[in-house]
Amino acid sequence: MAPSSPLPLTSLRHEAIEAFTAAFGGGPDACAVAPGRVNLIGEHTDSSGGYVLPMAIDRACIAAARTMPGGTWRFRSTHGGSDTFCEHPIDAHEARRTLPAWSMYPVGVAMLLAEQAAAARRAWCTSAAVALGAGTLREATWERLEQSPQPLAPDERLAAEHVVSENLRTVECARLLIDAHAAGWPADSFTAFGVRMTESHRSLRDRLRVSCPELDSLVELALDSPGVWGSRMTGGGFGGCTVTLVDPSRHLGPSSWNCVALSGRQR
Repeated sequence: MAPSSPLPLTSLRHEAIEAFTAAFGGGPDACAVAPGRVNLIGEHTDSSGGYVLPMAIDRACIAAARTMPGGTWRFRSTHGGSDTFCEHPIDAHEARRTLPAWSMYPVGVAMLLAEQAAAARRAWCTSAAVALGAGTLREATWERLEQSPQPLAPDERLAAEHVVSENLRTVECARLLIDAHAAGWPADSFTAFGVRMTESHRSLRDRLRVSCPELDSLVELALDSPGVWGSRMTGGGFGGCTVTLVDPSRHLGPSSWNCVALSGRQR
């Protein structure tokens, strides 16, 4: 497959600033550009000095923002079809169900920042490392975890178990890719990689508790499909997307396992 052309990030940034100015009557305080990438494995390990295995994709996200008085988020998307603008009270959690679908992710991210759920998990990892006498959880092992000189609180223990196991999985996956490349990409190497991806999701779901019913449904639907080697949530969690490793000979596309997952149960 030929590599895709580089994304015109500079021009996309200018377009975002122009769109923001037209929508909100003034320029943004800041405009950030994030080239597309997805973590194949290695999630919620970076803040603990751990390992991450990302992959570049041909997408990008450009976000322009400005602070404003009052207690309302105001969002506009240039890819939202007819529902390109919405407002949402900062503290109205239950009102999210009435929002247009495209706005749920930025609203979720904004509320996540407000609630500092991710910060709590980083704190668990930090305190677990202190209890283990380690600089970061990257230094931790299963043996060190079992022989901790200080007792760990339940949340600290689960967070440490996730980071230790996820670091091991990420290193194993990197070695699998190196060995597979040298051997001409045998199919069994992808099977092993997929198993570790799925194990990663279950650890994020059960130990770190950063998944949600919608993501769990997408992963299970993917795993039920023939030709899928593995699937997992990717990113910070509490919503977002999944990444799935698929046998290309099966010619599977997203239409093979479309679902409406807003309730976490509809398929």
